[in-house]
Amino acid sequence: MIDVEIRVKREPSFWQEVSPKMVEAYLKELIEEKEALNKFGFAYEHTLFGSKNLLDKLNQSINSEISYCEFYKEYNRRRETEPNFSQWILTRKEDIKVVQTWDPPQGEQWTKSNGRVKAIIQFDRSGLTVKITLKFEEDCEALKFLPDYNWQKQIPTAHLKNEESIEAKVKEFKAKADEFLSQHLFPRYEPAQTNLDILKRLLCIET
Repeated sequence: MIDVEIRVKREPSFWQEVSPKMVEAYLKELIEEKEALNKFGFAYEHTLFGSKNLLDKLNQSINSEISYCEFYKEYNRRRETEPNFSQWILTRKEDIKVVQTWDPPQGEQWTKSNGRVKAIIQFDRSGLTVKITLKFEEDCEALKFLPDYNWQKQIPTAHLKNEESIEAKVKEFKAKADEFLSQHLFPRYEPAQTNLDILKRLLCIET
């Protein structure tokens, strides 16, 4: 029941402010620490008979911190350069960037990203009815936020005809997507978040 972890203690200044300058300096320090650890690791493991498990945990902890810094930089860059960041955007069929040529879009789509996960409400107007599907995709290079299970299987695809029912379904899908995005702000398997949730239960703190 006990799994010992290596905890990274950040500078006390992080309590007062997190800024691009501070994160950049922290990232530089982390990369230098990782390079030094890799140089020391071979001698530690093969000459001093040190624990490979310990080295792996040290590397994992440093890599996690590097990922957080990379996410911070990516998030702020997108927020500054994408005018409609974190808003619902309607894209016409002909303007959608085709990723899978074997399955091109058959209609317009609504999209919204929180810098972590992207929600997509896809229209298919190729049939007698309008097919509307809600799905989610990873939308971050540095970290992964989606769970392993396929959450969108719980959202049935809609097949509708009149515009009134289509608008109502889009409104419903947007509400579900907004809720999903708000619930996936932390990376999956984030030990700090998991430990905090357990601590709240142990201390009988309701959330």
